[in-house]
Amino acid sequence: MGIPQPASPVYSDEYQGNYAGLSGASARMQKVYDLIAKVAVKRDPVLILGESGTGKELVARAIHVKGHGATSRSYR
Repeated sequence: MGIPQPASPVYSDEYQGNYAGLSGASARMQKVYDLIAKVAVKRDPVLILGESGTGKELVARAIHVKGHGATSRSYR
């Protein structure tokens, strides 16, 4: 019969160890990826808060890459 395989990540087709510059496959990171996907399709401004070194700029870049901002010049 074999050993059962774990469920694949939410972004199995798109996520190959890297999601728009972010990495991680934990449940918490999946929540981050879900949130990025939700806000990326909106035209509203997004405020990203966090301590220094937590990846705020990477999240901003991911939102830019995944959303409408990909056709504009700035994500900061």
